[in-house]
Amino acid sequence: MISLSPTEHDECNHDSRQQTIIFESVVASMNEMVELWKMNDPFWVDSSSYRRCFIHREIYGRKFSNQVLPPQTSTGRIESSKDCGIVSMTAVELIHNFLDPVKWMNLFPTIVTKAKTIEVLDSGTWGGSMQLVKC
Repeated sequence: MISLSPTEHDECNHDSRQQTIIFESVVASMNEMVELWKMNDPFWVDSSSYRRCFIHREIYGRKFSNQVLPPQTSTGRIESSKDCGIVSMTAVELIHNFLDPVKWMNLFPTIVTKAKTIEVLDSGTWGGSMQLVKC
């Protein structure tokens, strides 16, 4: 897998306490994502104009009360939609696209405008399956 190397001033050295917090946050986020993926109602609201579903923020907030949302900025937004479609690549190619910051930006150009790997937290089986990425 090819990834951008962090520049010297972007390198992060996390102590074991910080890494534990980051790891627990990632695991909680993955579990939340799996639960949202499995459920249709009442989290997801159909949008006829966009032909995809958007999350119902009020119901989501009640279900996942421990959510950690990023701070609001003039250039950032929270994206919470889902869609179904056919992907014309193998599962391995898709995973590599998600794990490589450059490929990830190319896959989601309207959502991710810049990204780079800061630190590999857990090498897993895919050569960097849990990464701290700066967007």
